[in-house]
Formats: sequence, structure tokens, C-alpha cells
Amino acid sequence: MEKTKIENSNLNGALNQNSIQNSVQNSIQKSKQNQNKKAGIYKLSFSAVCVALAFVCRMFLEIMVPFFGSGSIRISAEGIFLALPAMLFGGVYGGFCFMCVDLLGVVFKPEGAFIPYLTIAMFAYGFLKGVLFKYFCKYKKHIDKIYIAVTAATVLFGTVNSFINKSKVAIWSVPLIMGAVLTVLFILIKAFKIKNDIFKPILLMQIISGCFVSIINSVILYVLLIAGGKSGFYIFSTVRLLKETVVAVITAAIITVIYKKVLTRLFPFAKK
Repeated sequence: MEKTKIENSNLNGALNQNSIQNSVQNSIQKSKQNQNKKAGIYKLSFSAVCVALAFVCRMFLEIMVPFFGSGSIRISAEGIFLALPAMLFGGVYGGFCFMCVDLLGVVFKPEGAFIPYLTIAMFAYGFLKGVLFKYFCKYKKHIDKIYIAVTAATVLFGTVNSFINKSKVAIWSVPLIMGAVLTVLFILIKAFKIKNDIFKPILLMQIISGCFVSIINSVILYVLLIAGGKSGFYIFSTVRLLKETVVAVITAAIITVIYKKVLTRLFPFAKK
């Protein structure tokens, strides 16, 4: 009888320990789920605020430059706000934010026929920003080498194509201008010993994503809207790329200030 009582007490003790462990694990899982839900709500709320601010910029603070009969060159501050969710939460958030603003613009401020390919390109724009920023921050210790490699590749691309292309149109001079801008900025950063290590990742993110999507948009608009043959396409692409280069430098400086002064306080993980 005594042995049976001892065995029963041991069994009850083991069951109690298992129940305690299970309850602890369940409470941990529930707390993680609650944290994930709160984080998801926080991300969606911040992304919605950025989309709203970007939409206001598109509605009231943008300039459309007519070109080849269509207002296809947009100058706006919306990209500053839309880049923030991509940088903080990744490419998917960035892509959907860019796409939402584009669709809202189609509904509330239409500027011609709706072209779904441009909306897809906008998603790719935001997605690429998030991917590039994450990559550049991951290899932040080697950002100078990456910066020099991108600059050298840009200059080399422009130099080779300027000899190959016999057209009088100066489309291939654009990479040379971009390379010159990157080189001058790099020299200034080194000369003035600017220790802001986040500016170069943001600048590269802005220039690479902006120029890539600008070329895609130029091809889409050329196929659907632009007359004038290859010369029209070259001139159109040249103007868009020059605009992207200048805008990328300005927006990168503004985004850097917002990121360092605001986002690192709202989101502690942004300091990493």
C-alpha cells in the first residue's frame, strides 16, 4: 500500500510538472502571438500613415512635366514617405504601399488611361527598395566597396555604350553623369569626414531602384504611348534618368535625416 501511495504521488507530481510546463509554454506562445499581432498592427498603422502622406503629396504637391504629349514625368515628395515602410518592414510592405498610392491616384486623380503595367512597376519599385536597403545594411562594413563598385560599373557601362551606340542622342551619357555624381558625393563624404553610415545605403537604394524602374516605365510608355521611334525613346529615357539621379540625391538626404532623427526612436531595431 505504501509503495502504491508513493508511486501515485510520484505520478501526480510528474503530471503536475508536465501541466505546469505545458501551461508555461502555452502562455509563452500566447504572449508571442499577442506581440506578433501588436507588431503587425503597428506596421500596418505606420504604413497606412505613410500612404496617406504620400497620397496628399501626389494630390497637392506634385509637378507633372508634359513630355511627348503625355504628363509622364512626375516630380513629387511621395517617394520620401513610401520609402520608409520598405526600409523598416521589407520589400513586401514597400511594394504594397507604392501600389496603393498609385491605385488611389488612378481613382482620385486620374491622369489619362489606367495602365496596369505601371502599377505593377510601382510594386516592383517599393519591393526593390526594401530588398536593396536590407542588403546594403547587412553588408554595411563593406558599403564603401559596394559604393565604388556600383560607381565603377555605372561609368564603365556608360563609356562602353557611348562608343558602341552611334546615335546622336545622348542616352548613354546618362550613366556617365550618374557615375560622376556618385564620385563627387563619395569624395565630399570622405573630405568632410561625414560619419553618417546610413546615407550611402539609402543613396544607393534610391538611385538603383529609381533608375531601374524608370527604365521599365519608359519602355512601357514608349510601347503604349510615345511616338517618334527609337530617338523618341532615347530622349524620353534620358530625361527620366537625369531626373531620377537628381531626385535620388535630394530624397536620400531627406530620408537619412528622417531615419536617424525619427524612425530610430519609433523603431529601436532601426538602429541596427
